[in-house]
Amino acid sequence: MATVSQIYNLVNDSAKEALGINAIQAKDTTSFISLGDSVLSSTENKDAFYKALCDRIGLTVFAVREYRAKTRSVMKNEMDWGIAYQKISYKWRNAVANPSWVTNTQANPFDVEPQTEAVQKIFSTLGTYSYEDSIPDQQLKTAFLSADKMGAFISGIYTNMKNALELANEDIANLAVATMMASAIVSDKDTQHRYLLDEYNEKTSSDLTEAQALTNPDFLKFASREINLVVKRIQKISNLFNGEEIPRFTPEDKLVCEVLADFATATASYLESDTYHKELVALPMYEEVAYWQASGTSFGFEDVSKIDITHDKVNSGLEVSKNGIIACVHDTDAVASIIYNRRSASIYNPRAERYNIFEKADKGFAVDPSENCVVFLLKKSE
Repeated sequence: MATVSQIYNLVNDSAKEALGINAIQAKDTTSFISLGDSVLSSTENKDAFYKALCDRIGLTVFAVREYRAKTRSVMKNEMDWGIAYQKISYKWRNAVANPSWVTNTQANPFDVEPQTEAVQKIFSTLGTYSYEDSIPDQQLKTAFLSADKMGAFISGIYTNMKNALELANEDIANLAVATMMASAIVSDKDTQHRYLLDEYNEKTSSDLTEAQALTNPDFLKFASREINLVVKRIQKISNLFNGEEIPRFTPEDKLVCEVLADFATATASYLESDTYHKELVALPMYEEVAYWQASGTSFGFEDVSKIDITHDKVNSGLEVSKNGIIACVHDTDAVASIIYNRRSASIYNPRAERYNIFEKADKGFAVDPSENCVVFLLKKSE
């Protein structure tokens, strides 16, 4: 039988506390708040007055919402056919003497050697996954009082599956960006991985910890300034900000500036509002991310600021487990989605009276260490 409790004493006590007559005291809410642990039974769940009529479900709500993945600024060059993604770059060339100013003889106009050195990269890795389900056709009719209600339940199944696909797309994009960041962290070039707290402590003879740094206005100003400087410098042609000897420049409209939300909100809270990444926020592809790879079990800073990546074919074997990452500035071409083949299918089994549904996807990314990428961390040691 459904429990009906008299709670007038609790209502009166709460009113006195709200009016300031009594001090706040502990309240037991068991008598009027359910935590969803009820089970209906024909022998036990009967009306409270006659104790004979069955208690019924008066309202059904399908608690499912459509999830939309937060897209990262990943270049999309997705192919419909083929699997290989070819990318041609060019190495730097040297100037030669200008024969126009040699007066004693004329240079042979055909005595010119090729000066261009092209670099080819082929990306061709594909991952695939599927979500499947089986939906009864006739068997659910006993659980609902109308076709609309049953249809709403089945719609929730489809939404739940779509949400799983959206999250999968989001997660593997995070892993692709994390792989790009890992490649920059292990680069031989110090200009690709900056340990800002170490730099600040050395420059100011301080010994701030990571926790202290995120509440220290002086450090936050220093870190913001250094990130801003890289944003400006990476727009000049150079090979300092990529892992290979190819000259690159990243114009503002191709520049991605991703900032960890923990750092962004700390800067907003502890610095004056007009100093908070004033120029960074105005960038076309400025983004704040809740975490780089995953939230961990509690959204703790150690987890959200961490990447943990292995890759057998990047830099002769890549293995990076690093936290304390607060920002990443990179060219949009440094990581690209090159394959995305999403499709749906269903088949009806008349013998079992079920609809079997399938959601499948193929996904492939390209990470190019020859494109500009700079990762900003707090400390070199974990």
